[in-house]
Amino acid sequence: MVADLGYKYMQMTPHADFIPFYNHPKADDELVGQLNKACRNAGIEIASVLPVLRWSGPDEAPARRRSVTGSAPSRSRLTLASAP
Repeated sequence: MVADLGYKYMQMTPHADFIPFYNHPKADDELVGQLNKACRNAGIEIASVLPVLRWSGPDEAPARRRSVTGSAPSRSRLTLASAP
């Protein structure tokens, strides 16, 4: 589909089979080999991989909520500190 739309490069984003959200990648050597072969056959390349991981920041409240609830806070509750 990427090549059908006229693109030569694609960006990998989280997907349950390959790079699940907030978890370590699941892809083994066989799956990576299948992906490489499919890309070659389609005439495209992977330009970048965008993993989505938990991050640390200057505000400790989200981390405390996560440790108590066992889940990440919703985006609406996250606050970002301004750079000095």
